[in-house]
Amino acid sequence: FNPFEQVSEKSNHSSITFSELWEKYEEIHFATVEKSTQGIKRQKIEVFMTLMGKFKISDITPDYIDYIIRQRKKEAIANPKSKRFNFDKPLDELKAIFSWHRENYDYKFHNPVLKRHYSLGIIKKTVRKEKVLTQEQLVNFIRAIDSPLYQDFAIIQFFCASRFGEIAGIQLKNIDLTNNTLLIKEVVVEDQSKKFLELKMYPKNGHTRAVSLSSGVFKMAIVRRLNDVRDDCTYLFHNNGTPLRYRHVQYRYNKALKAIGLFPDYSGTHFMRYTMATESRRLMGTLDAAQSVTG
Repeated sequence: FNPFEQVSEKSNHSSITFSELWEKYEEIHFATVEKSTQGIKRQKIEVFMTLMGKFKISDITPDYIDYIIRQRKKEAIANPKSKRFNFDKPLDELKAIFSWHRENYDYKFHNPVLKRHYSLGIIKKTVRKEKVLTQEQLVNFIRAIDSPLYQDFAIIQFFCASRFGEIAGIQLKNIDLTNNTLLIKEVVVEDQSKKFLELKMYPKNGHTRAVSLSSGVFKMAIVRRLNDVRDDCTYLFHNNGTPLRYRHVQYRYNKALKAIGLFPDYSGTHFMRYTMATESRRLMGTLDAAQSVTG
């Protein structure tokens, strides 16, 4: 045991800059992270990089993080187009990076991200979106969608209790009308600008899920889409042979929600997954039912 080697090693780790730490984090940790998540992480850390990148991590104190949060908060308030409510997610990412460094390189390193930074970063209270439609609202919403393609998308998303990417990624080969089953397997992944990035070969939890086509409405929507297949396209849902984009589905959904007076309390697409999960739990009386339908 040589204590001087220990001191020298610790000194090297504590003298790296935040930019160098981030580069190491990207090189090693990103190998375990999905491409779409990598983009999200980079976007979050931009809040701190320009004001912190050249600093040695041993010199980054809670007081300096206070200063950065105040600066970014002023910028967000002064920008009329800013939709930021707080800095919780960038702070979570910053805290995770420092924790990763402590766990892997320097157990004596003190994480400078504190609870007070989350409070300091509050710009305005977060608006909580509604997540569950009633049965009547659900029927009215689907009827209000002004396109058969997106109407079928909504029906299938509801019965599959799935995320947008799971429905957009449904492949023709995974539909079995003989045995009345549909496999939730491949997933459409988009980048930060909502452009198609890749077709991922497994869902978020890593497990393929079989859905029973037990409802006549559900099966009818599948059959309608199968009548619109193309030889050059393997997707159940497509726009002239290319996968549907989230922005297009979101636009149709929000337009229908406005038509029945539910926007902006409801928006996006994820409320369909919550609605099916809630209905399953209500009808079956157990949380297991909701966990089963959502995978």
